[in-house]
Amino acid sequence: MSINTNRTGGFTPPFIIAAFATAIYLISLANGFVYDDHFLIESNSWIEGLRIYDIFTRSEWSFASGESPINYYRPFFYIFHALSYNIFGPEAWGFHLSALLLNAFNAVLVYYLARVIVPVTKGISSDENITWAAFLGALIFAAHPVHTECVAWASAVADPLVTCFVLLSLLVYIRKETKACASLLSPTFFLFALFSKETAIALPFFIVLYDLLIERRLRLKGYLPFVVVALVYFALRLNALGGMAPEELSYTTMTGYEKLINILPLLARYIFTLFVPLKLSIFQDFHPITSLFGFKGILSILFSIGLILVMLALLIRNRVALFLLFMTLLPLGPALYIPALGREVFAERYLYMPSAGFAILISLVILYLFNRSQGLKRPVIIIAFAVSAIFAVATILRLPAWKNDYTIWLDASIKTPNRGYPHMMLGPELTKRGEFDLSEKSLKRGIELGLLEPDLRMALYNLGNLYMKKEEPNSALKAYEEARALGHPSTKLLYALGAAYEEKSLLDEALIVYENGLLKSPGDPDMHAAVGRVHRKNGRLKEARLHYETAVSLHGESAEYRNNLGVIYAMLGQVKKAEAEFRAALKADPKQEDARRNLERLKKESF
Repeated sequence: MSINTNRTGGFTPPFIIAAFATAIYLISLANGFVYDDHFLIESNSWIEGLRIYDIFTRSEWSFASGESPINYYRPFFYIFHALSYNIFGPEAWGFHLSALLLNAFNAVLVYYLARVIVPVTKGISSDENITWAAFLGALIFAAHPVHTECVAWASAVADPLVTCFVLLSLLVYIRKETKACASLLSPTFFLFALFSKETAIALPFFIVLYDLLIERRLRLKGYLPFVVVALVYFALRLNALGGMAPEELSYTTMTGYEKLINILPLLARYIFTLFVPLKLSIFQDFHPITSLFGFKGILSILFSIGLILVMLALLIRNRVALFLLFMTLLPLGPALYIPALGREVFAERYLYMPSAGFAILISLVILYLFNRSQGLKRPVIIIAFAVSAIFAVATILRLPAWKNDYTIWLDASIKTPNRGYPHMMLGPELTKRGEFDLSEKSLKRGIELGLLEPDLRMALYNLGNLYMKKEEPNSALKAYEEARALGHPSTKLLYALGAAYEEKSLLDEALIVYENGLLKSPGDPDMHAAVGRVHRKNGRLKEARLHYETAVSLHGESAEYRNNLGVIYAMLGQVKKAEAEFRAALKADPKQEDARRNLERLKKESF
């Protein structure tokens, strides 16, 4: 077996790696937006308008909710998606294509980084062996199933993005021929990485460990630009968020002690998943331990002791391997801090950056086997190709699950049948498909399995929506009221509850609920229109007019609001204003038949 082995590693290996990585994910181009994509991408004015100032001075979710306390400050997440939007348009395939190409580029970076790091180990290796080792490690990275979530889900692109800039920064820093510009380029890539995701903070540790373990010296002056970059980033983050991590997440019921001891089994599971990526899903099941002295607790302790012993052995025998082990483990640090995590204590996307160190570590093992015996070369290559092929098939088989919200939550509910959240999320998708009985069963199953308060409120809201579609307003009212009783009702819950009362002709109750909604969201045009509608039904036309006028002022493009305001004007005898609103409604939507009929009625003076 031979491979192009010129001094730079040749053109052929990177080309094959990129083509392989691209081919694996091609079918993802047919997938749509899922889950958070609808909120973070489809409804995001920052992406369409590329609002640079807002992107760099506000938190990730504040485009929709003002000064949100969310802990995410990731400007390049939106820069990346804004570029995708402006190059490919608003359709989902363009965002998937961008993620696919980014993943392929990362696989090539893994190859080049392996070629730089792996040869430093003890033993004489031919350039061909080094190239083969780097090539095979990069293929495994390109095909690894733990990447599926990050590539197939547009909202998870922050992980491939931060990995890209971390790998670029590290590659520039350690390549001998680029030392003259490393002091500028490497810190710049570090800043870009920080702007992509918080896990980039692992990079300075990579650099110090590389110098300490491999170069066997420290370059204190060389670290100063990275310190400056970190300070600049933290200043911008503080300005945007009002704190380093102002939001206290409450998605877990674990005690402080349980959060601490579960670091060990969580770390063990992440490392195991790198080797055996099975039962991957958008929502993973994690069973926390309650004591270190149970079976799983003892196993976790033994695993940790074993890991420490391996590190000590590598410190003596192979410092390159130790560096790559740190490169695999350090990015997992934030994913082990359970208080800062959301509903998903374990998530495969957190393995994207660690998998780069893991793949280069595989390259090192492969090179070691090549050096040990030339006779091992062919079987090792065959095994590496087989692993890459198996991983590629596993990834391809997972991609259809990411086609839409229905498929992703069906997949999650099957793989984690004893967790309530996937069943809760599947319910509304079944409702949209007209499968009302299955939807009710799924929502009730989610509630039965147990949900945290925000999710329980959402499940009851969705159950109420289902009952409204089934024309069961009494059941809908019960579900909505149970949701409201949990506290902190959303505007959409209050609107739905008011609509249920309105459906039963309980107009006074409906008006009270809608007015509570206005207190919560005074700028909500739908809520103003709802209050106006109830006043109209009660014969209070002047009050109805005021609220419809407000709704139109907030959302003048709505043909429905314009038409209803026209009806109020007509009933008040303000014919010219009524005609103007009916015509405005038809201009906003030429298919607004109600406005057309009302205009004809106005001409016949039949109001």
